[in-house]
Amino acid sequence: MSWTLTVKRRDTVPHMNGVVERFTAGVGHCPASSSDGAPPTLPDLEDEAVRLGVRVTWQELPAGYCGVYDWTRCRIVLHDGLTPVQARCTLCHELEHVRYGDRVCGGKGEARARRRTALRLVSPVAYAAAEQVYDGCAWQIACELGVTMQVIGDYRQILHDSGMVWQ
Repeated sequence: MSWTLTVKRRDTVPHMNGVVERFTAGVGHCPASSSDGAPPTLPDLEDEAVRLGVRVTWQELPAGYCGVYDWTRCRIVLHDGLTPVQARCTLCHELEHVRYGDRVCGGKGEARARRRTALRLVSPVAYAAAEQVYDGCAWQIACELGVTMQVIGDYRQILHDSGMVWQ
Protein backbone atom coordinates (compact mmCIF):
# COMPACT_ATOMS: atom_id res chain seq x y z
CA MET A 1 0.00 0.00 0.00
CA SER A 2 1.41 3.39 -0.95
CA TRP A 3 0.71 6.43 1.21
CA THR A 4 1.08 9.92 -0.16
CA LEU A 5 -0.29 12.95 1.61
CA THR A 6 -1.91 15.44 -0.70
CA VAL A 7 -0.52 18.85 0.17
CA LYS A 8 0.68 21.82 -1.82
CA ARG A 9 4.44 22.06 -2.04
CA ARG A 10 6.06 25.21 -0.63
CA ASP A 11 9.50 26.63 -1.41
CA THR A 12 10.62 26.47 2.21
CA VAL A 13 9.54 23.80 4.66
CA PRO A 14 9.22 26.09 7.73
CA HIS A 15 6.59 28.16 5.91
CA MET A 16 4.20 25.42 4.76
CA ASN A 17 1.12 27.60 5.05
CA GLY A 18 -1.72 25.52 6.43
CA VAL A 19 -0.02 22.11 6.27
CA VAL A 20 1.39 22.09 9.80
CA GLU A 21 -1.82 23.54 11.20
CA ARG A 22 -3.85 20.76 9.55
CA PHE A 23 -1.56 18.10 11.04
CA THR A 24 -1.60 19.53 14.53
CA ALA A 25 -5.30 20.39 14.57
CA GLY A 26 -6.48 17.00 13.38
CA VAL A 27 -4.08 14.71 15.16
CA GLY A 28 -2.68 16.15 18.35
CA HIS A 29 0.52 15.17 20.07
CA CYS A 30 1.04 13.28 23.31
CA PRO A 31 3.17 15.03 25.91
CA ALA A 32 6.87 14.45 25.43
CA SER A 33 9.28 13.61 28.21
CA SER A 34 11.86 16.21 27.32
CA SER A 35 11.54 19.74 28.62
CA ASP A 36 11.90 21.31 25.16
CA GLY A 37 8.78 19.60 23.79
CA ALA A 38 10.74 17.32 21.44
CA PRO A 39 9.81 13.64 21.26
CA PRO A 40 11.53 11.64 24.00
CA THR A 41 14.96 10.10 23.45
CA LEU A 42 15.96 6.63 24.65
CA PRO A 43 17.59 8.10 27.81
CA ASP A 44 14.41 10.14 28.44
CA LEU A 45 12.36 6.94 28.24
CA GLU A 46 14.76 5.08 30.52
CA ASP A 47 14.38 7.91 33.06
CA GLU A 48 10.61 7.69 32.68
CA ALA A 49 10.76 3.96 33.48
CA VAL A 50 12.64 4.77 36.69
CA ARG A 51 10.02 7.38 37.63
CA LEU A 52 7.27 4.83 37.02
CA GLY A 53 9.10 2.28 39.20
CA VAL A 54 9.77 -0.14 36.35
CA ARG A 55 13.11 -1.83 35.77
CA VAL A 56 14.32 -2.14 32.16
CA THR A 57 16.36 -5.23 31.30
CA TRP A 58 17.82 -6.59 28.08
CA GLN A 59 17.82 -10.24 27.09
CA GLU A 60 17.16 -12.50 24.14
CA LEU A 61 13.43 -12.86 23.48
CA PRO A 62 11.56 -15.36 21.29
CA ALA A 63 11.36 -14.63 17.57
CA GLY A 64 8.91 -11.86 16.80
CA TYR A 65 9.21 -10.12 20.18
CA CYS A 66 10.99 -6.80 20.53
CA GLY A 67 9.91 -6.21 24.11
CA VAL A 68 7.48 -7.26 26.81
CA TYR A 69 6.03 -5.70 29.93
CA ASP A 70 6.22 -8.20 32.78
CA TRP A 71 3.79 -6.68 35.27
CA THR A 72 4.33 -9.49 37.78
CA ARG A 73 7.97 -8.42 38.19
CA CYS A 74 7.47 -4.74 37.42
CA ARG A 75 9.92 -4.79 34.55
CA ILE A 76 10.19 -4.24 30.83
CA VAL A 77 12.34 -6.69 28.91
CA LEU A 78 13.84 -5.47 25.64
CA HIS A 79 15.32 -7.86 23.10
CA ASP A 80 19.10 -7.54 23.26
CA GLY A 81 19.43 -7.44 19.46
CA LEU A 82 17.48 -4.20 18.93
CA THR A 83 18.99 -1.18 17.22
CA PRO A 84 18.83 2.10 19.17
CA VAL A 85 15.84 3.22 17.05
CA GLN A 86 14.02 -0.06 17.65
CA ALA A 87 14.84 0.10 21.37
CA ARG A 88 13.45 3.65 21.65
CA CYS A 89 10.21 2.75 19.89
CA THR A 90 9.80 -0.51 21.80
CA LEU A 91 10.50 1.05 25.19
CA CYS A 92 8.04 3.85 24.50
CA HIS A 93 5.43 1.26 23.51
CA GLU A 94 6.00 -0.88 26.61
CA LEU A 95 5.87 2.20 28.85
CA GLU A 96 2.37 2.85 27.53
CA HIS A 97 1.39 -0.61 28.78
CA VAL A 98 2.89 0.32 32.16
CA ARG A 99 1.09 3.66 32.23
CA TYR A 100 -2.29 1.99 31.65
CA GLY A 101 -1.68 -1.09 33.78
CA ASP A 102 -2.14 -3.52 30.89
CA ARG A 103 -1.84 -7.14 31.97
CA VAL A 104 -2.68 -8.88 28.71
CA CYS A 105 -1.15 -8.73 25.26
CA GLY A 106 -3.29 -7.65 22.32
CA GLY A 107 -6.74 -6.14 22.01
CA LYS A 108 -7.59 -2.57 22.87
CA GLY A 109 -4.53 -2.14 25.09
CA GLU A 110 -2.20 -3.02 22.22
CA ALA A 111 -3.98 -0.66 19.82
CA ARG A 112 -3.83 2.13 22.41
CA ALA A 113 -0.11 1.53 23.08
CA ARG A 114 0.67 1.66 19.36
CA ARG A 115 -1.35 4.83 18.85
CA ARG A 116 0.13 6.63 21.86
CA THR A 117 3.65 5.55 20.88
CA ALA A 118 3.19 7.07 17.44
CA LEU A 119 1.79 10.27 18.91
CA ARG A 120 4.64 10.56 21.43
CA LEU A 121 7.50 9.82 19.04
CA VAL A 122 6.33 11.67 15.93
CA SER A 123 6.14 15.43 16.04
CA PRO A 124 3.38 16.65 13.71
CA VAL A 125 5.58 19.50 12.51
CA ALA A 126 8.57 17.22 11.82
CA TYR A 127 6.32 14.68 10.11
CA ALA A 128 4.76 17.33 7.85
CA ALA A 129 8.22 18.59 6.88
CA ALA A 130 9.56 15.06 6.24
CA GLU A 131 6.47 14.19 4.20
CA GLN A 132 7.22 17.16 1.97
CA VAL A 133 10.97 16.60 1.70
CA TYR A 134 10.79 12.84 1.05
CA ASP A 135 7.68 12.91 -1.14
CA GLY A 136 5.82 10.45 1.07
CA CYS A 137 8.52 7.74 1.21
CA ALA A 138 7.78 6.03 4.53
CA TRP A 139 11.25 4.53 4.89
CA GLN A 140 12.99 7.88 4.45
CA ILE A 141 10.52 9.59 6.78
CA ALA A 142 11.13 6.92 9.43
CA CYS A 143 14.90 7.38 9.10
CA GLU A 144 14.59 11.15 9.31
CA LEU A 145 12.39 11.01 12.42
CA GLY A 146 14.35 8.23 14.13
CA VAL A 147 11.43 5.81 14.39
CA THR A 148 10.52 2.43 12.94
CA MET A 149 8.39 1.83 9.88
CA GLN A 150 5.69 0.46 12.18
CA VAL A 151 5.51 3.76 14.06
CA ILE A 152 5.19 5.65 10.76
CA GLY A 153 2.48 3.24 9.65
CA ASP A 154 0.64 3.74 12.93
CA TYR A 155 0.98 7.51 12.64
CA ARG A 156 -0.39 7.42 9.11
CA GLN A 157 -3.32 5.34 10.32
CA ILE A 158 -4.04 8.02 12.92
CA LEU A 159 -3.95 10.67 10.18
CA HIS A 160 -6.27 8.56 8.02
CA ASP A 161 -8.69 7.99 10.90
CA SER A 162 -8.72 11.71 11.67
CA GLY A 163 -9.84 12.54 8.12
CA MET A 164 -6.54 13.53 6.49
CA VAL A 165 -6.58 13.11 2.70
CA TRP A 166 -4.36 10.32 1.30
CA GLN A 167 -3.85 9.15 -2.29
